[in-house]
Amino acid sequence: MTEIYTSEKCREIKLGFVGANFTTKHLHNELVKEHSVIVWSHAKPDMPFSEKINFNHVELPWERLRNYLRKIGSQRSLPYYYQKLLSELWEKKPDVVIVLDFYKLWFIQALIYKLFHPDTKLIIHSETKRTPPTLSAKIFFWILIITVRLFQNKVHHIFTYSEKGAIYLQKVFPNISISHLILPIDENTPLYTESTPGPTIRILMPARFVGFKRHIDVIKAAENITPSQHIQIDFATFSHDSAPLRNEVELALEKSSAKNIISIVDAIKPPFENYYKLLGKYDAIILPSENEGFGAVVPAALHCGKVAIVSNMVPASMYMRDSLSKYIIEVGDTTRLTELFNSLEKNELFNDGQTAHKFINKKFSSKYIASIFIGIIDTEH
Repeated sequence: MTEIYTSEKCREIKLGFVGANFTTKHLHNELVKEHSVIVWSHAKPDMPFSEKINFNHVELPWERLRNYLRKIGSQRSLPYYYQKLLSELWEKKPDVVIVLDFYKLWFIQALIYKLFHPDTKLIIHSETKRTPPTLSAKIFFWILIITVRLFQNKVHHIFTYSEKGAIYLQKVFPNISISHLILPIDENTPLYTESTPGPTIRILMPARFVGFKRHIDVIKAAENITPSQHIQIDFATFSHDSAPLRNEVELALEKSSAKNIISIVDAIKPPFENYYKLLGKYDAIILPSENEGFGAVVPAALHCGKVAIVSNMVPASMYMRDSLSKYIIEVGDTTRLTELFNSLEKNELFNDGQTAHKFINKKFSSKYIASIFIGIIDTEH
């Protein structure tokens, strides 16, 4: 295991993060214990978010268009940038600039700052793991890739959310140092040390009603659950998200024999801590998505001692590989999902959930991941 950094061994670094979300905030919260952390973003992550972090709100143009695309379930990427980011960078003068992600125009803004401040290290933190599917997105995507290649000697390192991302980007940027960094998500998560009451296995699907989450797969798989198998599945979106395909899912469910097994329940309200509390009522979660940037609900569930049933396209499945690989399925394999449902046993689910908690706490704690992060970015180019 990599040695944990300490204040005696590691100089204080002024870290500037361009972009922040629930997935990254746990790393910010840990890093600020030993370093100066500045964050620029159009939205402040929900609590807990350390007061020591120098958070700077920056405007994001096309916010209404972004919200509309999200509302209709589109994954289309727009050429986002942050207004007044350059002047903010010039004022704060970070030692290291970490940009989420390279296919946003705020990478160009950070690059410009780097060109005028050659001693600053420029880091990319990327969730990219494939070429975008649509033509317009591909064109913009490759323009940014060409830009990164032209200035590759200015990029100190690329961190990826997933191993698939690391493999993909290493092919795209063969001359840039790239590593996969599994992000920690372990703050304020309760550990449930008792199984849920009664014989019923309760499974929660915490996901927006959009096509790529694949609620329909769960409905199809549930149609062939053995009658003697006591399973209840609840679909719950998050209240701050739109649900463009909710009517479609409701209609499919009404026509399905699985309507006695699956229910649509109230949306999960922010802050994210409410999700942790809700997990106490369930034995497992399910996320069978065909595409995910990360899948933050998965490690949160594992920290709470709950099993996660996920597709192999959910990057957060890597938290489970060693101890819970039997719960990882291929995207769209409803036959295998049915087999998995029929094989579930309540006591085994509970024991596997406790094992998952121990594994994720040992291997992916915030302190441990932060030590790896600092160890890489504090090396010479």
